[in-house]
This record gives sequence, structure tokens and C-alpha cells, in this order.
Amino acid sequence: MKIEEKLICRKNGSVVELMIGNRCIGDMFNPLIAQEIVKRVNKYEKFKKENKKLEEELKEYKDCGMMQNQENHNLSYKLEQSQALNRELVKVIKEYKNFIDKLDLDDYMLEQEYIDTYLTDITDKVLAKTEKVIE
Repeated sequence: MKIEEKLICRKNGSVVELMIGNRCIGDMFNPLIAQEIVKRVNKYEKFKKENKKLEEELKEYKDCGMMQNQENHNLSYKLEQSQALNRELVKVIKEYKNFIDKLDLDDYMLEQEYIDTYLTDITDKVLAKTEKVIE
């Protein structure tokens, strides 16, 4: 599964299905946890795209040699703000990972173990990519 694919949740009777595209990756009984997972993962994806766009824009200006002081200052400022947001996001995701790690699998159906493993993996990947951008 690719991280870039959008994660959504869909109510189906008494369970909430976590969906990637048209594939169900598992069911959960707790819709609040499912919605929180979706919110965090999709927020990161949106942020990642915006950050990449800013970095490409700054690089394009520098490569062309057309960067004037004011434009350079504005783009650098935007990038600094984006990276500050990135650092905050790392903190949020670390807290979220701790939450996922503490989930009691006995409270959920057997398939929950697959979902938790997937979420831990995706959170680790998000953390690795986010921390790489900061360096």
C-alpha cells in the first residue's frame, strides 16, 4: 500500500471500515479512533504536498537566477513557516504513535491487529520522512 493514497473511513452497519481507494484495509468498532486516524494521515499528506510545492518554487527561482531580494525573502519565510509546522507535526505524530502503541488489541476484533500494525508502519514512515525534511 502506498502512503500517498487517500485514507478514508466509511460507516457500514455497526463497524467503521478504513478504506484506501476502494479497498477495505480493516474494520473498527470505534468510529472516533477511525476518524482520528484518517484525520491525522490525511492532514500529513496535505501538508507534505504543500511543503514540496514551496521547496520546488524556491528551487526554481534560485535555478533561474531571477530571484530578487524581496521574492527570496518571501519564499524563504514561507518555507521557514512550513518547516516550523513540520516540526510541530512530528510532535503530534509521535504522540499519536504512542496512543496507537497503547491500544489494547483484546478490545477489538482479530483483524484489528492488522490495522494497528499498518498504522504503526505508516506512522513510522511519516515520522521518518518528516524528520528527514527537517534535517
